[in-house]
Amino acid sequence: MRKIIKIFIIFTIGFNCIACNPKHNDYSISVIDTSSTTNKSQITFYDNNLIKKSIYKYNYAELGTHFYQPQYKNSNIYLVPRGIGNKHDEKKIISINKKTKQVHEIYVNKNNIQCVSVSKRYLYTSSNLNMISYLTQYDMKNKKYNDLSLNDQYLSLVFSTNKYVYCFVNSLNKEFIYSTLQIYDHNLQPIKNIDITTIGNCQRKYIIYKNKAYIPVSYDMNDQNISKLIILNFKTNIIENIISFENTSYIGEIVKYKKYLLISHTNEVSLNKAKFTIFNLNNNKFKTINSNICIKSMAIKNNSLYTVDSLNYIYKFDLLNDMKLVKKIKHTSPKNMYISIITN
Repeated sequence: MRKIIKIFIIFTIGFNCIACNPKHNDYSISVIDTSSTTNKSQITFYDNNLIKKSIYKYNYAELGTHFYQPQYKNSNIYLVPRGIGNKHDEKKIISINKKTKQVHEIYVNKNNIQCVSVSKRYLYTSSNLNMISYLTQYDMKNKKYNDLSLNDQYLSLVFSTNKYVYCFVNSLNKEFIYSTLQIYDHNLQPIKNIDITTIGNCQRKYIIYKNKAYIPVSYDMNDQNISKLIILNFKTNIIENIISFENTSYIGEIVKYKKYLLISHTNEVSLNKAKFTIFNLNNNKFKTINSNICIKSMAIKNNSLYTVDSLNYIYKFDLLNDMKLVKKIKHTSPKNMYISIITN
């Protein structure tokens, strides 16, 4: 019996970790490969020289997506495993400890979960099914759930602070897409409803800096590509500014580095039209440059920007040296798998 147990332990370690390095924090970024057809995902860890350090395998389908950002809290990263592509019925959020690589599952009784947000006490998810959207709250302290249903509406993004919950919601009008920013307290009682139809819709990402949220807008009310940035003041719950980026494709990725937002403008059809914006958070001034890279996902670690493009090349840029390209490597995804996102 002892021999059988030893064999089982060895097999389990071998399944969950290939080429593991005992120095758990000896990496800069991780690349998540996943599948839409099987419950298989893996996370590959690279050091700051883009040398592969370790690979961990997990039994989830569609783990993470470049359409939404991963969430971080303490040493954990929170991700949505949506499940097999024609079902999307995984009904859970997972947190992965970045030090130990262990997984903790949080059950959410909803199909087709889109995104997750984590505050000090609560975890929120958005999900959509049969023209109904659900805002689900999980109280991580008391282990309790609460739901809010939105009929004939699409909840594209939810995020929270320690005081309020912010929901970007779209409903299809016969002539245009009607959009609102709905603000709730943590009892899911409505606080404010802001009509943002003329600003645009399809909000999926955000950055928080000094009591403000910066939210990209990808489409206008007529479903045409635009490139805007909403600046939401948390103290007043007022949209205090709207920044337009002219002659750019829609915003693909957005990350924060010190007092700057680094913004990629994606055009997956015409790669030569991809652009990159450096946005100063203190004065709203920005500079947009042409880019030869169609960025799919971005991550910041220390003073380096790591990106992955649509061809699975990973780039490292030096942010202290005018974004000089330091290194470029090819990441090879396993058969029938694809890169969903890179994380720090």
